[in-house]
Amino acid sequence: MDVFAFMAGLCRNGRNRLLLAAMTEWVLLTGVPGAAEASRHPETALAAGSALSHSVRWAAPAGCLNSQLRRIVTEVAASFGPVTVNSTCRSKRHNARVGGAGHSYHIGGNAANFTVKGNVHGALAFLGSQMSVGGLKHYRDGHFHIDTGPRRSW
Repeated sequence: MDVFAFMAGLCRNGRNRLLLAAMTEWVLLTGVPGAAEASRHPETALAAGSALSHSVRWAAPAGCLNSQLRRIVTEVAASFGPVTVNSTCRSKRHNARVGGAGHSYHIGGNAANFTVKGNVHGALAFLGSQMSVGGLKHYRDGHFHIDTGPRRSW
């Protein structure tokens, strides 16, 4: 049994989810064999069959996103259920097309929009407690917006 399968087994009981999130971030940030592939495809950062292999679905680029926000998204998935990231970095043109604010944090890779299929209320409370999350919004359609700007909600 490899170390990832062992740790994933420990984390399935819900008591060590943050440890699994930290391990995933470590795999992405270090020179572990396969880390280059993992950075291109974060949803497959751990071996197939592990607890996080499909916990975060990146429908938007992950590499351009602020590393603190990537870590937070991973922690949300590990603790509250599968996450689908729908928006990260945007060009000014794309931002205007989707109705984004003129000085959107998405333009600099400092914002993410995502949905949580699981404990949404727990995820909202967790996100509100994170010092690196400035902007926080939970929209009626179910998606979250988080960014690294000043502390605010709308």
